[in-house]
Amino acid sequence: MKTFSLLATWIRRFLLEHLIGDRNLTHNTQISYRDALVLLLPFVANKTAKSLDRLTIEDIRADIVRQFLLELEQKRGCSISTRNQRLAAIHALSRVRALLRRRSASAQQGARAELCLITELRSALDRLCSAQR
Repeated sequence: MKTFSLLATWIRRFLLEHLIGDRNLTHNTQISYRDALVLLLPFVANKTAKSLDRLTIEDIRADIVRQFLLELEQKRGCSISTRNQRLAAIHALSRVRALLRRRSASAQQGARAELCLITELRSALDRLCSAQR
């Protein structure tokens, strides 16, 4: 399993980089989003029969999220607004993951473009040196 697909990596980036660094959300919002994940993660681990440290971002599927939201309402007695707040936290995590993946892909494409440019420049310099001899 690749480290970048582990859920813990994405949650750390979400809580520390995005909520605090990028968005500068209030402390109460940060705590609320954290609490939503504290409830979600054991639920997902139970449904997927995995330990928390082996969960991947792909384990948070729509069907599991729907079951989680139903459990919040039915077993925990949460109100609709509380359920929707938990869903907002899950949506935010998903959006941040997509954003960070796009940034990473752009950086990789930029690195490939640089490598191609360097290769072309080396080739041109070799031709130039050969022509001068």
